[in-house]
Formats: sequence, C-alpha cells, structure tokens
Amino acid sequence: MYDTNPVIRSAFDTAAAAGQSGLTARLEQFLDPAWDQGFASGSFATIACPSWMIGYIKGKAGDAGSGQWNVTTLPGGEGGNWGGSYLGIPAVSEHKEEAGRLIAWLTAPEQQERVFRQVANFPSRTEAVQAVSDATDPYFNDAPIGQIFSASAEAAPIQTMGPNDGTIEEVLVQALLSVETTGATPQAAWDSAVSEIDNQIG
Repeated sequence: MYDTNPVIRSAFDTAAAAGQSGLTARLEQFLDPAWDQGFASGSFATIACPSWMIGYIKGKAGDAGSGQWNVTTLPGGEGGNWGGSYLGIPAVSEHKEEAGRLIAWLTAPEQQERVFRQVANFPSRTEAVQAVSDATDPYFNDAPIGQIFSASAEAAPIQTMGPNDGTIEEVLVQALLSVETTGATPQAAWDSAVSEIDNQIG
C-alpha cells in the first residue's frame, strides 16, 4: 500500500522539503500556463526529463532555447517509468491483418531508432536501444542523450502500477502543491492526501 510504503513516503517528504524551502517554481506541470512559459523565460532551473520531454521543451522554448538547455542523469543514476504508449487492434476492425502489419512495422527496431533520433521517444525494443546509444542532440549542447537514456532505462527499477495509480498520483501531487502554495506542513499535506485517497478509492 502506498501509505505504508517507506519509499513513497520518503519521496513525498523529499519533494515537500524542496517545496517548503523555496526550491521549486510552484507551478503545476502541464496545467499551469506559467509552467509552459517557464521553458522560454527561464523561470525555473531544472525539470525531470523523460526522453519525450525533449520534444516538449523544444516546442515550448523555441529556437531561442537552443543551447540554453542540457540533459544529465538523475542523482543516483536511477530513472523510472511513467508509462508508455500501446498499439492495439479493435476486435471489430475490418482490416486486422493490415493493422497487424502496420504495428509490426511501426515497432520494428529501425523505426524506433528513427523516431528517437527525430523526436527522442525512447525505444522499447532492445535492438533499437543499442542502435541509439550514440545519439546526441545539438539543441541540448550535444548532450549524449542516447547514452543517458539507455543507462537510465537499464538502471530503472521494476515498477508495478495498480488500478488506482492515477488517482493516488493526482492526490499526492495536489498535496505537494499545497505545501508549495499554501504553506501546509508536509505532515498535514500527507495526512490530508491519505484521507482524500481513502475517500476516493475506499
């Protein structure tokens, strides 16, 4: 359970301490317009950057941001997994065979390598991971993104996500925002989050 898992509580307390100390931008990612504007204005210093975030940063920071950003490993070297994309064929499809061939082509190592080199979506195929290990990105000061994301993927722990993962995540995020924006103590924010999660999922 999330509320008795010491790893989750430690992560929450670490994030809350950063917010309490004024080390965060106090912006809600993706939902706060000022968060998007921050990429171009430089109003925050760092951001957790899964590989696909590279394309997002380029889109928000624009040409003027080229050379103003860099990519490096997380402290400790381990990464994580925030989910991914999946391809499926509806049972009612009139073109199942053709759809299957398209999926096989889209997920082939050659296409995954090409997509990573173009927009930095990290490959799921081992052969493609090996093929992109030498990739760099001039926008990010020629950061060795292939090496960085490959090493992160190898070091990432196995994660099991339950059916209530999204609900729990959203409530914990809002609790952390309350520390940043309303001055709630980390303990009060945690207790409030646990109560809200219990209300939502029982």
